[in-house]
Amino acid sequence: MLSHDEMIGLQAEKHELTIEDEFETAEQYVLHLMHSAAYIHAARVVAGKSVLDLGCNTGYGTQILAAGAGSAVGVDVSERAITLAKSSYTGPNIEFQVIDGVRLPFEDNSFDIATCFQVIEHLVEYDAFMNEIKRVLTPDGIVIFTTPNALLRLDPGMKPWNPFHVREFTGEELASTLD
Repeated sequence: MLSHDEMIGLQAEKHELTIEDEFETAEQYVLHLMHSAAYIHAARVVAGKSVLDLGCNTGYGTQILAAGAGSAVGVDVSERAITLAKSSYTGPNIEFQVIDGVRLPFEDNSFDIATCFQVIEHLVEYDAFMNEIKRVLTPDGIVIFTTPNALLRLDPGMKPWNPFHVREFTGEELASTLD
């Protein structure tokens, strides 16, 4: 198994970039619709709030959140993704940053809401990631996760078919990890 740093490097260099309206396959388009639906749902609760979008890829979801948020910051390990996000989505309340995947470059209690859509299954180490989210959220802040459900996608003991997924969780496993 790859180390945490090796997996972050792989994600940064090799994971596909999502460019709206440039889908090569129906599967890419459907995955984009699923991701967009999570952002549209989360946008209902961000009015006037400071939002951190972890694993923002090319920023299309951060833009959805920024439309109603007080501020939105999209972060990703991929410099290519963040470069594209910065050139595609601009505004007074939106920004993008490359992060190392280990330490979030923000002060304690900086955000009211954190979104983490289709990211946790890509991680080798969860504790540091969860602790950083907790650190940058305000005391009454919330985090919104989405991730594939292993019970719907995998047979018992089966490895994830997506080469970038380290582990896919059942609902019970995810709840235990988040505790």
